[in-house]
Amino acid sequence: MNGELWVDYQPEGERWKWDMTSGPRSVRNRLAPHAQRWLWKALVPFHDRLPTISVFLVDYAAPVVVVVPPTTCLIAPASASADYARQVLAAAEQLAAAR
Repeated sequence: MNGELWVDYQPEGERWKWDMTSGPRSVRNRLAPHAQRWLWKALVPFHDRLPTISVFLVDYAAPVVVVVPPTTCLIAPASASADYARQVLAAAEQLAAAR
């Protein structure tokens, strides 16, 4: 059963992942280059406590940030890319505080 579900949903998941990471900037929450630089600089203070951070985007009806220590978070992105960057930063703060 699970294998059948994977076959059914895997192409949709791959398409969504591509849109969010490599698709056109008109796609919701795709960060523009200046926002990417801002987020990288904002995360610098956490580099010593968080050698990596894994962000999993989820499609919930409302924006949410859920941290799963030690280095993972689930984010239902807000509508604006600047809000998404702040969500990632909030997750990093929470994960660093949990260490």
